[in-house]
Amino acid sequence: MIQLLRRIKKEMNGAVTEAMEQRGIHYPCNYGVSIPTLQAIARPYGPDHALAQLLYRQQVRELQLAALFIEDPKQITRDQMREWAKEFTQAELVEQTIYHLFRHTPEALEMAQEWIASPTEMLRYAGTLTVASTLKLHPATPPQAEQLFVAIDRMFRTTPAAGWWGRCGVNALIEIAKCNPSLRVHLMAQCSAYASFCEALGEELRWQLEFLTEKTLHP
Repeated sequence: MIQLLRRIKKEMNGAVTEAMEQRGIHYPCNYGVSIPTLQAIARPYGPDHALAQLLYRQQVRELQLAALFIEDPKQITRDQMREWAKEFTQAELVEQTIYHLFRHTPEALEMAQEWIASPTEMLRYAGTLTVASTLKLHPATPPQAEQLFVAIDRMFRTTPAAGWWGRCGVNALIEIAKCNPSLRVHLMAQCSAYASFCEALGEELRWQLEFLTEKTLHP
């Protein structure tokens, strides 16, 4: 870890750190190193489950992100995903953790349903993002897609949907519709209901479903 940190510090960029702070992105410690640079530095250290566990526990942005590129997705458990999600206070960390690691794990979609039901906004974002990104890699079975739809539908109906995570929920529903075409008609019927909570969400879901149907009919 010390060797890795020394390499990271050589790439530190105070201007980037300051810009992130001005945009409201706050970490206890942030060296301003770019994601591609961190990937290049961290990849040779992995896969190493124990090292990744150690790095993610550090309150240093670059070490937590480096853990994502060192961890072995096959060794991640649901308990570990819950533990790491406690650090989900910044959208950047949520997005990088989902895209580079969690969506590649066998537990991804089951964990997503748990997060979608969370009262915590950042966990709802993690859940919908996990669904949208995982289904792009590994389409769900029709029954599984229906379970995911029920979870997201309940989230929209019980939680104010005008938050910034709402668009991600729409993207997740579109990916679900791709996995289970029989849900498309039902989803289209739900657009008006969603629009009553947030007009923009209902309209976006409607036009995306129309585009998906047109694309299917005329590939």
